Amino acid sequence: MRPFRPGRSSEIMNGTGSSGLGSVPQLLIAALLSAGAAAVGSDWPAYLHDNARSGVTDESLVLPLPLAWTHESRLAPKPAWPAPAKQDFWHEIRELRPVVTYDRAFQPVIADGALYFGSSSDDHLYCLDAATGALRWRFRTEGPVRLAPFIVGGHVYFGSDDGLIYALDASDGRPIWHFRPPEPDWRIPGNGRIVSWMPVRSGLAVENGIVYACSGLFGSQSVYVSALDAATGKPHWSVKTPEIAPQGYLVLSPTRLFIPTGRTNPVVVDRETGKVFGETAGAGGAYAVLVDGQVATGPGRTSGNVLDLADAESKETIASFPGLRMVIAGDAAYLQSLTDLWALDRPRYIELSHRQILTQKRIKETEKTLQQTTDEAEITRLKQAIFEDGAAVAALSLEMGACIRWKKAVEAPYALILAGDVLFTGGNGFVAGHAIQDGTEKWRADVDGCAYGLAVANGRLYVSTDKGRIYCFGAKPISEQAADTLPSSLASPVHEAMAEAILKQTGIGKGYCLVLDCGSGQLIRELARKSDLQIVGVEPDPAKAEAASAMLLSEGLYGARTTVHAVSPPLPYTSMMANLVVCETTPSVPCREVLRVLRPFGGTFCIGDSDESRLAAWLAGAGLDASCIRKDHGGLWAVHIRGPLEDTGEWTQLYANPNHTACSLDPLRGPMAIQWFGEPGPRDMIDRHHRPMSSLFKAGRLFIPGNDMVMAVDPYNGFLLWRLDVPNSRRVGALKNSGHMVIAEDWLYVAVQGECWKVNPATGEKAGVLKAPGQEQKPHDWGYLDCVGDALVGTGQKPGASFNVMSKATVNTIEGDFRPVIASDCLFCVDRQTGQTRWLYRHGCILNNGIMIDAESEESGRCIYLLESRNEKAMGNDRGRIRLDEFFAGDVWLLALRLSDGSVAWEKSVTLPYQHIAYLNGSRGVVLATGTYNKGNEVWYGLYAFDMKTGNDMWQTPYRALDNRSTDNFAEIDGSHGEQWQHPVIIENTVYSRPFAFDLRTGEKKDYIARRGGHGCGGLTASAYYLYGRGNNPRMYPTETASTEGIPLTNETRPGCWLNIIPAGGLVMIPESSSGCTCGYPLQTSLALIPASALITEANGR
Repeated sequence: MRPFRPGRSSEIMNGTGSSGLGSVPQLLIAALLSAGAAAVGSDWPAYLHDNARSGVTDESLVLPLPLAWTHESRLAPKPAWPAPAKQDFWHEIRELRPVVTYDRAFQPVIADGALYFGSSSDDHLYCLDAATGALRWRFRTEGPVRLAPFIVGGHVYFGSDDGLIYALDASDGRPIWHFRPPEPDWRIPGNGRIVSWMPVRSGLAVENGIVYACSGLFGSQSVYVSALDAATGKPHWSVKTPEIAPQGYLVLSPTRLFIPTGRTNPVVVDRETGKVFGETAGAGGAYAVLVDGQVATGPGRTSGNVLDLADAESKETIASFPGLRMVIAGDAAYLQSLTDLWALDRPRYIELSHRQILTQKRIKETEKTLQQTTDEAEITRLKQAIFEDGAAVAALSLEMGACIRWKKAVEAPYALILAGDVLFTGGNGFVAGHAIQDGTEKWRADVDGCAYGLAVANGRLYVSTDKGRIYCFGAKPISEQAADTLPSSLASPVHEAMAEAILKQTGIGKGYCLVLDCGSGQLIRELARKSDLQIVGVEPDPAKAEAASAMLLSEGLYGARTTVHAVSPPLPYTSMMANLVVCETTPSVPCREVLRVLRPFGGTFCIGDSDESRLAAWLAGAGLDASCIRKDHGGLWAVHIRGPLEDTGEWTQLYANPNHTACSLDPLRGPMAIQWFGEPGPRDMIDRHHRPMSSLFKAGRLFIPGNDMVMAVDPYNGFLLWRLDVPNSRRVGALKNSGHMVIAEDWLYVAVQGECWKVNPATGEKAGVLKAPGQEQKPHDWGYLDCVGDALVGTGQKPGASFNVMSKATVNTIEGDFRPVIASDCLFCVDRQTGQTRWLYRHGCILNNGIMIDAESEESGRCIYLLESRNEKAMGNDRGRIRLDEFFAGDVWLLALRLSDGSVAWEKSVTLPYQHIAYLNGSRGVVLATGTYNKGNEVWYGLYAFDMKTGNDMWQTPYRALDNRSTDNFAEIDGSHGEQWQHPVIIENTVYSRPFAFDLRTGEKKDYIARRGGHGCGGLTASAYYLYGRGNNPRMYPTETASTEGIPLTNETRPGCWLNIIPAGGLVMIPESSSGCTCGYPLQTSLALIPASALITEANGR
């Protein structure tokens, strides 16, 4: 365990912590803990009261309940995850609801006259007087506290995004112990904050002197499940579990620990040993409650309104309840749905629901048998069995309906608890009490925000909302509520001038900033006031760190914009993450460490000092000379800008480059580690099944196409740089079309209907518009888009030709055999500096994804290559969409046009058998046509190579396609998982066409196979030594291994359904592109990974 850093800032401050027990005897603590989680008197010591998360107390409240006091936090809660996509088009689910909502409010727990809550916005654990709302103490951590603490035996137990599990003295917040699994203290950008790479995202459970806890979020990196001694923090056991992504409140049964996993189902763990038994069945969700010894979880990724009850041993679903939450009293279950509150006969309902589930399972098994049966008599018998079982399911539904004792329309879907004979519900702007006998509303009170948190203790109802307010109802109003006072700080003209000087000299006003040896924190404050930086103060002295954080908290800046970490060199931060590193004097952190954490492509340090020799000596430690010391803005400053990473790749258009190799040639090497995670989320992305174009990378910026908009993100830390709405720019089905974005040296270009926007890549400002040439003859949209030097190349396609509507019908149009692709009527070149048309070519029907520019050749001989059909069917298409069997039905030509003037260098009549997809790419003097076609019931790929200079045939290689969802099974025709639309990758002299490799010059098949390794349909991308694609999760496939199923990059996420994994700039970037997916993946997040070798420092050993 590292030295204890976080401290407590309150009226009584000591600023230090201890990893021991202090003056409290261990035997006394053990005695206090022996009662486990049982509530003393009428306390509410845990989230939803207890380890079962029952939400039930025997205590009764006398209605009506007057408002006693209100606590308003300086900052509202900051949930980790944004909203999901609006709908799932593929499964035709019209409204998706968030299922990971455990941190939408500061959940209150109450014990011994005190109320406790953690803050996700300012990183503190708070203790208030439960009767008056007055602040008793606060304890600072170094990350968001997203889940409620557990109070037992006079201790407060909780976890933080800083990766630590804490035990505090409940009376004064004094630290007793802390625990971190045996992994380095490593910190990365996560959900918009700097957090541990192993954040604590599960609410602790405590029983019989044992604290159950989970550390970590990405099992592919490190996740631990631990049983800790409640008195000492020492582990009884601590198990590394790569298959778990803990998110939500832990639930205990007598023998099992149930671990919610966010969007997926709880994992079952043996309480005695930590052995993992696997996950339960169900629809997923972060909410879990123990019901008759079994676990119910929800609200489900699909409906967002279902609770599945699973057997603790078999893990199979034994009942399903329509609802969001459940409380139990006697033989009744009380359920809260989106629109209703209702009570039912629990034992009878569970029995009937179980029988229905078994009957439905039998129907599916019978249907499967029926599909494989040819005997007529057996077919008749099986159909009759299905009919009878279907009737039984309907009858069971009627019987289950009869189990309902009462049902009331109540739109209060955010919280549900039971106190005595009153059900309390949380709604939007109100809290209400309902009679347990019939659901009648007996009391209501207004609150500000959505009431996600409810608790009852000692005659009072406590309500917490997503606006950061906690209300206490049930006692006489407090006449004067004590204010939360913090030490104020006088303005510092010196630090104000220093901040201005730093910002002027560096020009950096966005991103992540480290302030080294931050001392009083005044420089942090001034930088925060004058910029949009997210600032982390680094201070080796814990007392100074405590004082600085208290000052920033008083200014309303702590957490939202600033934080302070009490750490000593070497820095615990991931490499290449900081946009700016500053210090007002020569720092204690060595210069080489500062260089390590600076991002490439402009990351800057700005170090002040009055002693030039001291600055020079510090610089020399990293091999830098004194030339970067300047005298400016009233002082001496050492300013250094980190340049680009050498020899790293770019991704400037859909298939990486004008040659369409889909390869960046970035030399990165695995293994990989998470660099950052968080937004952009799925809400504003194009639905995954619509297969949008890839994101782009150039000059240290990641450009992400969204739903009629574009975002720019810092690829090294995930910081949102800008967002630009681009109406009517949405394109779907990129594999049947071309990309609509390209990034040049100085501008980002976005095709929008009949024009092309010119966008400043640094600011997102729309700087101009280029009209597609040739519209004086007939209107057309800008189709294909590419750029080489100052030549902006495009095509003119019929208005509305591109797929742009998101719907199930569009998906069905894109997927499968003999589906249409997008074609254009003309090809043109525009000088992107002057806007003048250089040339326009119009002859036949041009395939949008059959165009390629050889940017590798000398400028004087550079050509554009295209596939053109001149047959009557192709020339006569009136929508700009055509089936490939019609396009290639005859009179098809492969052409080379000179980029300089559009003249024909050569043209060649070709016969290609393609029916479903066709691509053109090339490299090293070879033009490669790739496509698919059917031979009977078989899917085949055909690779045809031509000489770039002459058009002469070089080679052709056909091969039978493999099923993308298996290993060595052959693909069947009319597949819907990418069997017939894979795009080839070219890495130097090798063509990779899934799953095989071929020599680029000869077409000879190489000794290589990259099996997908799991379910998936998307295409491949590549760097110098790896292919990347989906096999359930994102994977990297080494090209130096003859046979591979790939190495998972994460176990918790999935990439999108086309090209979504971008290896460039020394990173592997995976912007969120699973929007609309309701499959079983714990996380929906954008993220980037960095080679683990880049993280090694002298001290941390990573």
